[in-house]
This record gives sequence, C-alpha cells and structure tokens, in this order.
Amino acid sequence: MSDRTGQRSIKTHTHTRTASPAPSVCCIHGRRAESNPYSWSPYICETHNTLSNLPFIVLAVVLAGALHWNYPAPTHNHPYWNDCMTLCLVMGGVGIGSGIHHATPHSLDPITIIIDYIPIVSQLYLFATLPLQPLHYFTAWWGVAILTSLFVLSCDHIALLSEAVTRFNADMNLSINTHSVWHVMAAVTNFMILADVFIRSAAAGGDDAPHSSSLH
Repeated sequence: MSDRTGQRSIKTHTHTRTASPAPSVCCIHGRRAESNPYSWSPYICETHNTLSNLPFIVLAVVLAGALHWNYPAPTHNHPYWNDCMTLCLVMGGVGIGSGIHHATPHSLDPITIIIDYIPIVSQLYLFATLPLQPLHYFTAWWGVAILTSLFVLSCDHIALLSEAVTRFNADMNLSINTHSVWHVMAAVTNFMILADVFIRSAAAGGDDAPHSSSLH
C-alpha cells in the first residue's frame, strides 16, 4: 500500500525469540547461588541455604535434651556438664549465625559474614581450650567425616559443582545447591562428634582426659 507521500510503505514482520530469563541469583558467588531468591518469603533471600541451617539448631537441642535426660538436675553428674552444654549452645549459634547470613541481602554481607563466623570461630576456640578438651577424643572416623564435609564445601566455593548444579536448577526450575548440602553434612558431623565426646568423657568419669573440669 502507498502512504500520502506516494512512497510505498512496506510492513515487515519480525519474528523475535525471547530467551528464557536467566535464573535470578541473590549473590554472585557459587556458595550463595539461589535460583529464586525471596521465592518463599520476602524476608528470606536464600531459602534453601537458610533452612538448611535448621539441623544445627535441632541437633543442638537434641544433644542438650539428652544431657538433661541422662544427667538430670540437681546433680548433673556428667564430669563435664557445663562444657558439654556450652558446646551445644555454640552449635546452635552456628546455625543461627549462618541462617542470618543467608537470609539477608548481599548488601549486608560485610556484617552478616561476621555474624556467621563468630560462632564457628568460637566453637573451634572452645574445642582447643575447654577443660573437656574434645580433641583428646579424636578418632579416625572424625577425620573421615570432617574431610568429607569439607570436600563438599570446597566444591561449592570453587564452583566445581555449584555452577553445574545452578545450570541444572535453571533448567528444572529448582533451587538446590551444594552449599545447602554442606550445611546439613556439617550439622550431622558436628552432632556425631559432640555426641561421641559427651558419651566417652562421661564413661571415663573425667579420668581419661588430661585435665578435670572445674566448671561442673
């Protein structure tokens, strides 16, 4: 058809292919990859990385409950009662600190990373300094469990697995990543090691460890 100037107007049809949007990632690092940030709640940035910290809290409560059940008040006759309860408290704190870090936006990382690391560093410090001396009870299976958990963490941080998993999640519309797996594995490993220490130190009656606790 012709327009008013006599020039021929040609109507063209373009077929555009709209690419599927890339998965929204709350934070750029593999350790915090999340296919759908804030998908479950406007208050939780990384749903799975946050909820996967619950085992730390739940298992810490289980350990503390077992101590209360087996060594009831008022005597609490476990030779390292206070030390054991302190480790339970800090284990729960690890889950809370990590949960805060992953639930909050990337812009708060400088603060939330500190919140995340304080309980972890505190637990390592207590392992080395408490009168209970948990490292005194170290066995080979501890090493296997710890190394296995750290392998998953290292794979996540260097993105050997996370990038592949993130791509798979984008295709399948999922939100699971190796960092969530690390949280669960670390919580279970922590639980098993502390349970082992609590049981063996109680059986030893304080004589098996180099020093006797002055806190009970």
